[in-house]
Amino acid sequence: MQWAAACEDLQAFAAHHREVAPRRAPAHPNILAYAESTGAGRGERSGSGRLSSWVNSTRVLHMTHIAKTGGRSVRAELQKLRAPVGGAEQCYPPFVHPSRINIVFLRHPRAHVLSMYLHGAHSGRVARRRAAGYPWGNGTGGLAEGIGLWAAHFGEGWAPAHGDFWGYNPLNMVARTLTCSDPQWNADYVRTCSAPCAHHAGGRAADATPPRGAAVAAVHSADFIGLLELLDESLCLAEYRLKGALPPRCLCAAGQGAAGAAWSPLSGSVSSRAASGREPGEGGEGGPGGGSKRAHISNPGQHKQRRLRLSELPASTLRRLDAMTAVDAAVYRAGAVRLLCDLAALEERVGARVLCAPRIDEFRAATAYVPGLWGSSAGSTFGFGDMEYLAREARHVLLQWFEQHRRDPRMEVEARVKDVDQAGFEAVMASLWRNRGWSNTPAEHETIDLMHATGVRETIDVATQQRTFLRKGKSVQPLLVQATAQCRHAVRFAISSEFEAPRDDSDVVLWRRKRRVSFVHKGMFAFELTRVNQGPTEQAAGPGSPLLAAAAAHPPRLPAPPRLPAPRFSPLTTAPPLASLAQAARLAPVPGADYLADSLLMKVADLLRLLLDAARGGGPAAKRQRGGGVEEGTPVRLRDGSEVKLAVSTQGHPPPFNGMLPAELAATVPWVYSHAEEGAAPQAVITNLPCTLGAKAYPLFYLRGRVPTAALVVGGQ
Repeated sequence: MQWAAACEDLQAFAAHHREVAPRRAPAHPNILAYAESTGAGRGERSGSGRLSSWVNSTRVLHMTHIAKTGGRSVRAELQKLRAPVGGAEQCYPPFVHPSRINIVFLRHPRAHVLSMYLHGAHSGRVARRRAAGYPWGNGTGGLAEGIGLWAAHFGEGWAPAHGDFWGYNPLNMVARTLTCSDPQWNADYVRTCSAPCAHHAGGRAADATPPRGAAVAAVHSADFIGLLELLDESLCLAEYRLKGALPPRCLCAAGQGAAGAAWSPLSGSVSSRAASGREPGEGGEGGPGGGSKRAHISNPGQHKQRRLRLSELPASTLRRLDAMTAVDAAVYRAGAVRLLCDLAALEERVGARVLCAPRIDEFRAATAYVPGLWGSSAGSTFGFGDMEYLAREARHVLLQWFEQHRRDPRMEVEARVKDVDQAGFEAVMASLWRNRGWSNTPAEHETIDLMHATGVRETIDVATQQRTFLRKGKSVQPLLVQATAQCRHAVRFAISSEFEAPRDDSDVVLWRRKRRVSFVHKGMFAFELTRVNQGPTEQAAGPGSPLLAAAAAHPPRLPAPPRLPAPRFSPLTTAPPLASLAQAARLAPVPGADYLADSLLMKVADLLRLLLDAARGGGPAAKRQRGGGVEEGTPVRLRDGSEVKLAVSTQGHPPPFNGMLPAELAATVPWVYSHAEEGAAPQAVITNLPCTLGAKAYPLFYLRGRVPTAALVVGGQ
C-alpha cells in the first residue's frame, strides 16, 4: 500500500495533536454524569497505537454522527459488535471524554453534499423547505438543475441572512461538526443555530469556513476514523480492535490476494449500497464483488425518489460543490490517509490482505478529485507537487502560528531540514550563490555561542567582538514532518522568541562556533546555511574540529531596528557532527498568514529538491521551474480568451466566481507570476495585485489561480 511509508510519521503527527490540542468545549454534563455513575474508562490508558485494543475496555462506544454519512446504518453494524453505541448528530468536541471511544465516519465531499441536497428535497420537513424556496428539482432541468441552484445559493457569497431553507447548511459541514462547541445532544431537532452547530453554520458568514487545523486535528485525535466508501474494511478494523481477532469474512478471497474481493456476506443485511459508500440518490450498487451486505437504513421518502448521480452533474456544479467543501476535502484526505495507514497496520498484524485491489480501484476512482489524496499535483490547492504531503501536514499548523504571531517581531518561525550531508550542503550552497536576486549581500558570518547554565546564551561576533545575551522562549511544541515517502529528510517546524537578558557570569556548559551564510528573499524569508563545531570547551569547538555540519537558523538576520533583540541563533543539542539545513520566515506585517505559510513551505520544498537532486548525483534542481525564464514576482498579462482556474483564496475563502474567472474579467486583473507546475500540460500559478472587479475590491494576493503557461504574456511579448 503506497501510504505505508509515511504512516509512522503520520502517527507521530497524530500523537502531537493528542498531546497539545486544546479542548474546544467543556465535556457535556451527561457524559460526565455517566462516567461518574458507572466508572466507565476509569484508570484505563486509551493507547496511542494504531491497533490499540478495546477488548477489555469499559469505555462506551460513542459515534459522532455527521448527517448523511450513513450513520444509522453504521450504528446498526457497531451495535452487533458491542452495545450500547452512544452519540447522535451533534458537535464532536463536547463529547470527547476518556470514558468514551470516540468514533467518526466520513464520506467523500461530493457524495456527501449530493446526499444532503436530496435529503432536503425529499425527506423530513419538505413542505416548510419548499415554502422557503428550496430548489427541489421541479423545473425543466430536474434534480440536476435543482442542485445547481441550491449550490449557487450557498456558494455565491452566502451569509446567515440568506438562510438555509430550514435544511442542512452544506458549507464545510464535516469540519464544522468536528470543531463546533454547541452542547445540544441531537441537532436533528434544531432548526437554526446562533453559533455553529452540527447542521447549521451559525450567525456569521465566517462560521461557514471553520479552522482547517482544528478540524484535521480532530481527525487525528479521534479514537477511530472510518469511511463510508470503505465501510466493510472500516468495520472489520473496528471488530479487530473490539474482539482481538479478525474473522475470515474480512479477508480477500484465497488466491486473489490484493487482486480480488469475493467476500462472504456479513450478518444482518438488507442492502449493499452502504458498503460502497453510496446512499439512494447517488447511484451505484454493491461492495466487493457485490457480495458484501450491510444494514442500510433509509430516511422516509428517500427510496421513493429517482436517484441523481454525480456523473449527471455539469462541471460548473461540481466546481461549486468543491468550493463549498474546501475545508472538508482536507479533513476527508486526513481521514482517508489515517484509515489506509490503519488498514496497512492490520494487514501486517494478521499477515493477510483486508483491502483488496478492486476496492482500492473503486475508492480511487470515486475520490480522485480530492486534492492531494492520491499524490498528484493535479487539483492540488497549493501546487507543491511531490512535496504535497509535507504541505498538507504542516500548512495548517503554520497558519495557526502566523495568524497568531505574525505581527509580533519577537516571534520567528523556523523550518529545519534534518540529516543533511556534506554533498547536499555544498550543492545547496552552490545553487544559492548562483542566484543574484537576494535582498541582502550574502557573506559568511562567524560567531561563538556560550551556553550558560542558566539557559542564557552569550553570542560573540568574531569580527567585531561585540557580545549579546539572549534567552529563548518556546510557546508550542515543534512539529516534525517527513517530507515525502521517498525522501530521507524530515522537516522540523518550530516557533520561538528570544529576549535580551542581563549579563550572565554563570558557568558555560557548551561552546559553539558557527559560520553562517544567509540568503534573504524579499526581506521576509532566508535560506541560512551554517557550519557548526561544538563541544564542552572552547578548544573542543575550535577551528581544528571537523566542519561537517549544516545547522538550522531562525528567520533572516536583517539589520535590526532600534530596540529589537540582537541576532538570534538556534540551539543544537545533538553531539557533533551536527547535520541540518534551515530556512525561516520573519513575522513582519505582510499580506497575510496564508501567504507566509505557503511561501515558507515552497522554500522548504526548494531546499528538499536541491538535496534530493544532489543525492541522485544530478545537477542542481531548478527553483520551482520558471516558465520561459520568468522570475517569481514578475508582472504578467494573459493572452486574449484565457480563463483562470481559481483556487481557495489566500484568506481561506472558497474560490470566487465559482472557481473559474472568465476571460473578459481575467484580462482586467493585474497579475503577478508565482511559479510553474510540471505536467503533461504545464501550468503557471499567478496571483493578483490590488484590483477591483465590478463593485468588489480584491486585496493583494487574494486571487490565486492557474493558467496554461502558454497563456502568459511577459513585458512586450
